[in-house]
Amino acid sequence: MTATLLLRNVRPYAGAASDILIENGRIGRIAPGLDAPAGAVVEDGQGEIALPGFVEAHTHLDKTMWGCPGTGTRSARISSTGSTMSA
Repeated sequence: MTATLLLRNVRPYAGAASDILIENGRIGRIAPGLDAPAGAVVEDGQGEIALPGFVEAHTHLDKTMWGCPGTGTRSARISSTGSTMSA
């Protein structure tokens, strides 16, 4: 991932609205009023909360005893992916 993304007007988990600069897939800076680097994609977060990607690790290991399909390690493996969304 080599794109540069500037999220404007987003709120970190706890705090006032700021800008978040993401470079090469990593957060580079969080501060209000950041300058957009040349070639950066700029998105307005409209004051929404910025959250990291989540991992769904939910499984019912106890259901393995009942012979339910899609349980245990198979279910954990299938569910072990992250996701991202933007509006």
